Amino acid sequence: MEKEKLSLKSIKENILKNIGMKKCILIMIAGILLLFGSIPAKSEKEASTSLQTEKTAGSGENFSDYEEYIEKRLEKLLGNVDGVGKVNVMITFKETSEKVLVSEGEMSENTIKETDSSGGTRDTREYSTSKSYLLDKENGYESPYVVQEIKPQAEGVVVIAQGGSDPAVVTSITSAVEALLGVPVHKIQVLEMNK
Repeated sequence: MEKEKLSLKSIKENILKNIGMKKCILIMIAGILLLFGSIPAKSEKEASTSLQTEKTAGSGENFSDYEEYIEKRLEKLLGNVDGVGKVNVMITFKETSEKVLVSEGEMSENTIKETDSSGGTRDTREYSTSKSYLLDKENGYESPYVVQEIKPQAEGVVVIAQGGSDPAVVTSITSAVEALLGVPVHKIQVLEMNK
């Protein structure tokens, strides 16, 4: 027992000497956080309820709602820029959103050897594949289980602003739209609003 205590003590001293006290404390704190992070915060019933709420909120959202949401956010943001004034935004998108579904596939290969009467042989290979999607049952309905939804990419933007005649404001708006939506500058048009 005495040897075990000495060896544990020497190990502890070696660790402290090599790693340092600050790093040891950080490692212990990280371990405690990982331990507490793995404990479920909600009961299973509460978790399924919140998941159902999230899915319901996301399922009602269609493409035109998404377009309108992005346009309104951009209008609000650009309206706060000095010199822009009142602003209207229109965005065109390349395509609608894409949903990535969970699927599982199976591929099989079948080889058939045939021999004819003259002694010749022929190998025939047949391949077949099948794919099935994981289904999620909710409220008695089955729907494919969605892993990820890829939002559409903006293709062009037109901004009509009260301050659209000022070149500095046009540059600010163009830079902001380019940074936020990733649209090339030549596909962003800033126009002056009617007075």
